[in-house]
Amino acid sequence: MFKILVVDDERYSRKLLIEIIEEFIDDVLVFEAYDVKEAIELMENNTLDLLITDYKLSGSNGIDICKKVKTDTNYEHIKTILLTGIMYEDIKADTWCLDSYIAKPYDEDNLINVINRLRDVRG
Repeated sequence: MFKILVVDDERYSRKLLIEIIEEFIDDVLVFEAYDVKEAIELMENNTLDLLITDYKLSGSNGIDICKKVKTDTNYEHIKTILLTGIMYEDIKADTWCLDSYIAKPYDEDNLINVINRLRDVRG
């Protein structure tokens, strides 16, 4: 079972992303979080394989949670995808904590291909 955490403070965007994942990715369990605090609680209580987060989150941003994932030995195995409308050049200094960056609006096929690629290299 491939376990994915989707983090987005916009309910509609979060639900749409989950719907796409569940339709096109086999053997998957998707968790969802509204903000960084809720995401960290889910990470602490579940063994996750992939984090997909929006850049803009209530009270924080997706880069913050990706940094936590990549600097904490408990979570460093989790692959990270940042979804954002922010230009790559504006976040380039922080891309060290990302396994993938996908610009919004995202193409569903590209998203699924990126998820499958990261799934193949997990562990």
